[in-house]
Amino acid sequence: MGVTRLSDKYQNSEDIEYRLRNYTKFIAYREPLGRVVSDYRQIRLCNTPFREIMCTQILKYNNISIQSTNNKHVPVVLPEITFPQFVNFVTRFVDKKRHLDLNIHWRPTHLICHPCHIDYDYLVDLNSPGVVDESAYVLKALGAPSWLQLPQENRSGNETMFTFLSQLSAAQFERLRSQYDDDYEIFGYQKFNLT
Repeated sequence: MGVTRLSDKYQNSEDIEYRLRNYTKFIAYREPLGRVVSDYRQIRLCNTPFREIMCTQILKYNNISIQSTNNKHVPVVLPEITFPQFVNFVTRFVDKKRHLDLNIHWRPTHLICHPCHIDYDYLVDLNSPGVVDESAYVLKALGAPSWLQLPQENRSGNETMFTFLSQLSAAQFERLRSQYDDDYEIFGYQKFNLT
């Protein structure tokens, strides 16, 4: 079963309108700051070219020098990125119009999935205690193969979120949280507080 995305190449507006009217549409979303913490943890854990690119960009944005070698056979060892450095990078655009320039991993969800413009058939809250049952129901309704699953647990629970978010200054925390104001309102999450 292939998944057709509205952003696939070579689609005209007629194709997109047809899919919006006739295809089953679902959105899986999660608490915004939990998503940011999860993205940071993923960047720290994965060992991929994406990690190297992101780490380099984050370090440069935070004015942290990267020691390079003149030997192309010796890989560059990047310093560890802290959560505050990551947040500085994620919140670098004050103008909300620039949020479309953010990497899709930490771009506000409403700018990716357009819930105010698309009439979704199913909404799956990945922070819901019933996410396993909700996900199974949606995938079964879609006729998805049995091996396909949505995430089964929230790996960045409130305790983990607090551990990372408490590393931020008050200004950093407010800048990060306000970046996702629209997501909080649209998806009905209560804004996370450090107190």
